[in-house]
Amino acid sequence: MRYFIPIDRKTIRRNPIAGETELIVPGVPTVTLLVAFFHPDKRIGQDIYEGLVTLIAFFDGEVVSSDVHHEGDACKYEISSVMLSGADVDWTRISNSLKSIIAAAGGHVIDLCPTIRRPVHRHRHAPIPLYSYDHAAVEVECDECGERFPHTDLVSDDDGEFYCKTICPRCGAWGCCELDMERLTEEIAEAALRASAGGEDHEAQGAVPR
Repeated sequence: MRYFIPIDRKTIRRNPIAGETELIVPGVPTVTLLVAFFHPDKRIGQDIYEGLVTLIAFFDGEVVSSDVHHEGDACKYEISSVMLSGADVDWTRISNSLKSIIAAAGGHVIDLCPTIRRPVHRHRHAPIPLYSYDHAAVEVECDECGERFPHTDLVSDDDGEFYCKTICPRCGAWGCCELDMERLTEEIAEAALRASAGGEDHEAQGAVPR
């Protein structure tokens, strides 16, 4: 059986971004932390290093590279890491605290530089239409098993050769009914928008099998 699926006039809206062809999606912010410090006692220096690794792990990060230079009992540490969280914390305060901790332990900070990167991804697409809308839900009947259900319950699938969007959700029959989807025209859209602005109640017309 063939069913006419009307547009629900109450859902018609004018798109504020109509015509746009690019979607900008924020990427995952990352924090790159570079720390270089010197300590005259390599045991204490190692403790500080392990504390920094723990801090990096707390922000879902990992050490990208590290280097230790031994000069007798003294050590110079260089650590570079990338963290997947922490972009919204106060890294100035954290950096100052780390400098104070290293200094209090008898070390000397050579470099301590956090850098926050906030990438964006640009996706090109077809122009966004002037209007957005939904079709009204219509009860349809499966030609195979006779079950009735809203057309929105129909299943879509493909077998590698054919694509079908009218698969019965009850018995799985392909092409269980035919749908005639109403197309939106500018006249329909503007009439619905005028009616909505005027406060009139515009219920979608009921579907009639054809």
